[in-house]
Amino acid sequence: MRPVTFATVLWEANDSSFEFSKCYDDSWVDKLYRGFARNYDGPFRFVCYTDRLRDFAEDVIQRPLVWEGKPDYSCCIQPFAESLHSPMILCGLDTIITGDMTPLVEYVKNRWNQLALPLDPLESVLRRRVFCNGGRVFCNGVCLVPMGNELIYLDHNGENDMDWLNGFDPVAIDEKFPGQVLSYKGHILKRAKNGEGLGDARMIYFHGDQKPHELLHLSWVKDNWY
Repeated sequence: MRPVTFATVLWEANDSSFEFSKCYDDSWVDKLYRGFARNYDGPFRFVCYTDRLRDFAEDVIQRPLVWEGKPDYSCCIQPFAESLHSPMILCGLDTIITGDMTPLVEYVKNRWNQLALPLDPLESVLRRRVFCNGGRVFCNGVCLVPMGNELIYLDHNGENDMDWLNGFDPVAIDEKFPGQVLSYKGHILKRAKNGEGLGDARMIYFHGDQKPHELLHLSWVKDNWY
């Protein structure tokens, strides 16, 4: 069985980038690598799709981004090419690994499992869209990608990344692995208000403003993001 691939994407911020995502640099890739390494004991590959050759501190495999004009968020689909050869967990740079990754890795190792994504935690507040998956809307903060999902990349023609992924009938990570993959805004803030901790969380993903480097006063961020 091929080792699991942990993958992410980094490009130099440009005028297509939202203001809240202009903070990323090479150090975020190294922190994400170390988060996976601390929380998974098995063999793995760590791949970063990037706009230029970079000098990472960790053992990061670099893949070139391919784009027309300037890189934008549609580039987040390119790592799905990895699933031709390897089971993969894909996440954004603003993800903190907080617990044992084994259950999520075991899911992607079964090539007959479906693509799994989180239900969009902000959907009811921000927008209402109807897709073929029963009207439910998914986000791509974390993607559990068994082998055989390379058509997500090969058939992509520049569509919005989240809209494109919603068309592939994903499984809801929230239901398959309840409490293990959480949104900072959608879940963790609510837990904190109720005096609750991280619980069984393994991955905490961020979206919009409020990023890990702004939250180092929180002990769980400081303890897991370095």
